[in-house]
Amino acid sequence: MKDKDKTKKQLLDDVAKLRRRISKLEKSHKVRFTTGIDLGILEHAIASSISGIGITDMEGKLIYVNDKIVEMWGFEDKEEILGRYLPEFWEGEGVYETIKVLKQKGARIGEDIGKRKDGTLFYIDYMTSVIRDRAGKPKYMFGSFVDNTRRKKIEEDLKKAHDELERKVEKRTSDLTKAMERLQSILDSSPDSITVTDANAIIIDCNQATMDNLGYENKEELVGKNALETIAEKDHKRALKNLSIASEEGSVHNIEYEIVRKDGQTFPANISASVIKDASGNMQGFVAIAQNITQRKHAEHALKESEAKLREQKLALEQKNIALREIIAQIEIEKRKIKDDIATNASTILSPILEKLKTDKSTEKYIDLLKHHVEDLTSSLGGRLRDIGAKLTAREVEICNMIKGGLSNKDISQLLSISGQTVEEHRKNIRKKLELTNKRINLTSYLRGL
Repeated sequence: MKDKDKTKKQLLDDVAKLRRRISKLEKSHKVRFTTGIDLGILEHAIASSISGIGITDMEGKLIYVNDKIVEMWGFEDKEEILGRYLPEFWEGEGVYETIKVLKQKGARIGEDIGKRKDGTLFYIDYMTSVIRDRAGKPKYMFGSFVDNTRRKKIEEDLKKAHDELERKVEKRTSDLTKAMERLQSILDSSPDSITVTDANAIIIDCNQATMDNLGYENKEELVGKNALETIAEKDHKRALKNLSIASEEGSVHNIEYEIVRKDGQTFPANISASVIKDASGNMQGFVAIAQNITQRKHAEHALKESEAKLREQKLALEQKNIALREIIAQIEIEKRKIKDDIATNASTILSPILEKLKTDKSTEKYIDLLKHHVEDLTSSLGGRLRDIGAKLTAREVEICNMIKGGLSNKDISQLLSISGQTVEEHRKNIRKKLELTNKRINLTSYLRGL
């Protein structure tokens, strides 16, 4: 085993063995501790140790070192070390405290920093004790040393790795905490209830909307409850069946349940649920999203009522339309009757009178025109002109009636007391409005055909 790999327990064992060997030597009188100690005999006992062994007087002056000490401190010969004092080989003030405790208590175990010949430093585990003479008086200080630089380096590397890991874990924890806070903020901003349960449907988390919709003041009131407690009892059997389907298929969607609030009141909700799995694909629980559809239900009810009213109104309108059609039909009958009456009266009453007036030659043209106007009264030329979209003036309608009656421009100018040129202008305007311009259509024939 290398010197740097020795443990403190092994050092203690080495020292105990040395003490036993020294004790045997003293008993056999092979070694006698006098003012001038026989270092050769001691070296024979401890030179073979793979630990660094050193002995000083009670003032800390080195009087013996083995080869391992020479090697550990980077010297070439023992003579470079012997006769010098301990503080020269240690870094810092720790050596003074070690000597002080050693003198007070007789032994000390610890670690310190050694200083090599070239000034480089290295870590050392040590175990020291006081060697006393037969009278019990302290005579020497004994030390066993092991270079633990490699172990310290490993410890430092491990500490750095541990600190770095702690830093990464702390940062990761902070990032996860922030991510969870952001996620919780997102969940809490959702108007829909979001609930997380374990595989047995026990609630383990929920968002603010869940508490608001169910009427709970804090999350602790809900966590630990079975999610079925928030569903009306009449829907329990169906809910269990849908949980089983979700477990097998991974999810279920838009299933309507009656939800029970903390105060016992209920409201309708659409619920969708999905399975939560770990990295290995094992089911861990469920996440459910519930949408309160109370307003939608009210809207659907209002819509049904509105549709019923519309059906009633439609039926009433259809009945009114039937009645209106009957009224219109009756009006048409009355119109035809009136028209027939006018035609009959004109034929039976006015026509004979007009025939008698024709005996007077001077009034013959006026009588013909009057007869024609009476006939037009039943034919409604003006109405038909309006029906075809001709926007004629009252004068133009009057002239149309005269043209239809067969009067010439001269006759019309005399009857209306206007010039023949004015009559011709009226005729042109009439043809234009009737879209007869540049067409070989006789105006008189066209008007009589209406």
